[in-house]
Amino acid sequence: MLPPVLIAPPFGNYLNVRGTTSVRGSFTAAPRPGLIINTIKSLRPIPGGWVNKIGLRNPGIRHIQFSSRKIISVAPMCNNDYDVFLNAIPYDSMVEVNLGCPNTDETKDSSPVGLTDLLKPFVTRYPLAIVKLPPTPMGMTYLGLAYRAGIRYFHMCNTIPVERGGESGDRLRDRSLEAIGWTRSHMPTDIRIIGGGGIYLPEHVTMYKDAGADHFSLGTACLKPWTIRALIKAAA
Repeated sequence: MLPPVLIAPPFGNYLNVRGTTSVRGSFTAAPRPGLIINTIKSLRPIPGGWVNKIGLRNPGIRHIQFSSRKIISVAPMCNNDYDVFLNAIPYDSMVEVNLGCPNTDETKDSSPVGLTDLLKPFVTRYPLAIVKLPPTPMGMTYLGLAYRAGIRYFHMCNTIPVERGGESGDRLRDRSLEAIGWTRSHMPTDIRIIGGGGIYLPEHVTMYKDAGADHFSLGTACLKPWTIRALIKAAA
């Protein structure tokens, strides 16, 4: 159903690259204004990556246009948000539920209580349901609960929670590869894994393949769009 390569937010909000699927989002139930100012204030380069605390700034799920050709990524802030998303998103959509995003305090490893039941309607309603996991011990708890709900596509992993928000880059790649390896060793074989974090070069794609990833999510690499074609070729 999915091509090997996904274009992650925020780049997926704007880019349409042949042979890939764009991911739009992550959208919250209520609007969260301040995208430009929070990007300027918090997005900073660090050795081997980037850190930001943009905070899921977006117009809210009720104020976007949907496309069945793109994945809609949603970030619940509380349990009530799951119903808001289900009521707003059309039935023919592909949906990613982004859990534990560290860029806003409200979603830091929120309680897993009831997660299985909250996710079950996404499996039955949409042709594709993905869960994006944080690179933390709680992420593996989410993995098991989401699997019980019927989720079979997992995106590993979200950015690393640090004092300044969320960290991407080399350290995240290491965390994601570790999570993928653990999942392949301990979970049933019907799981499909989207590997993401620090994919800048074709050899990074190979590292994710060797760990057990089926698909590959490109984020920061999109800042150099001329490199994307080589990454797509490596993922094929």
